[in-house]
Amino acid sequence: MSGKKVFKSSINWLELASLVPEHQKSLFVTFKSKSDAYLRKVQSLPETLPKIDFSYYKKGIAIPGLVDDFEKQYGEIKIPYPEDNVSKDIDELEKEIRQDMEKFKKESDARIAEYKKHLAHLNSIVPYHQMSMEEYRDAFPESAIDPINRPTFWPHKPEDQIGYEQKLAAERAAAEAAQAAAKAKQEAAVQEAKAKQKQKEKKEIEDKKAKKEEKKDTKDKKK
Repeated sequence: MSGKKVFKSSINWLELASLVPEHQKSLFVTFKSKSDAYLRKVQSLPETLPKIDFSYYKKGIAIPGLVDDFEKQYGEIKIPYPEDNVSKDIDELEKEIRQDMEKFKKESDARIAEYKKHLAHLNSIVPYHQMSMEEYRDAFPESAIDPINRPTFWPHKPEDQIGYEQKLAAERAAAEAAQAAAKAKQEAAVQEAKAKQKQKEKKEIEDKKAKKEEKKDTKDKKK
């Protein structure tokens, strides 16, 4: 028997524990406990097959060569150490995850820079509670009241403006129409699939019938 006794785990548990988030510590402890239990189980098993006194069985079994054959087969048993066929996949997965992490980090850095820029702008202007209407218009022209270019009625909220209800109704109608169109398209696709399935089943029945008729004609010709 060829084997390799496992005496120590190859996992660096201290390093792995330092990477585990706080809310997953309990899961990590459970996982490590199971791993340690498996390791202790492996360590409790013998590294070689137990020895058998075949001479004892040779004395009691009258069939010639039977025990010798068993002894030979037992001696040829080889249990190889399991091959590592997953590390490659894990390395590739790690590369993909690292690429995703780098992408997320780059995007996050860009967002942070944009937020810092916005915060710097907010810190450079007059505080909201001290602004006049003109100062607010200069600082936030896109949301400030513009009675010349975008005249609105008091209290200048979207729902208080003329045509808001009609606009909202039009948006709802457009959304309902799009939903109905999508549903109709889906139902049409289902009906088309059913029709194709029926056509396929019909063709299969016809093919079976044709083959049956062909076999019958062949038998009649042989007769």
